[in-house]
Amino acid sequence: MGKKEAEVLSVVTYYLSLAEKNAKKPNSKEYAQKALLLCDRFNIQRPYYLRREVCPECGSVLVPSVTSRVRLRRGRAVTTCLSCGYRVSRSYPKLRKEKDEDGMRALPRRCPHAMILMQ
Repeated sequence: MGKKEAEVLSVVTYYLSLAEKNAKKPNSKEYAQKALLLCDRFNIQRPYYLRREVCPECGSVLVPSVTSRVRLRRGRAVTTCLSCGYRVSRSYPKLRKEKDEDGMRALPRRCPHAMILMQ
């Protein structure tokens, strides 16, 4: 990553943080649009956090429970934009259930009560 790209990404991060702080205000959408425009203007691939936190349909910032709703379903997180209704579905890793030799679910190793419950 070059010096110019690093500077542009720091400005993009700054604009995105401004947009998240002012998520309820109308100028938050402008901050998010400026961040996207900077990436396009300098021909830089949009960072992962920018692609994930900005609605691809209307361009508003997706802050959970403020401007978006997140529901977990069958190993997927469904994010709904509250301003336009656009839905994005992304997968997330499932937790593996470990089983004991008895076939029972094992307790976490760090649990202080694990030894008491196993006896």
